[in-house]
Amino acid sequence: MNPGMSFKYQSIDSSEKMPVCGRSELSLACITQGSSAMQVRWFKDDAAINVQTSYRSHVDNSGTKEFQKTKKGW
Repeated sequence: MNPGMSFKYQSIDSSEKMPVCGRSELSLACITQGSSAMQVRWFKDDAAINVQTSYRSHVDNSGTKEFQKTKKGW
């Protein structure tokens, strides 16, 4: 690791299933901390979700990044 870089990493692998009804909102939190840009990947049914092509995103006033599914979604 580069001596000028530091990061905190915690992986959470949950097998707990929670049903979400169609058109329902779901909120998932991911908090990162480090001295350089962090990369976060989300998965659904063991497949990586491409948030660049499946979602529109914006950052609200609190600094929370929100994603909204597009028609190109899953």
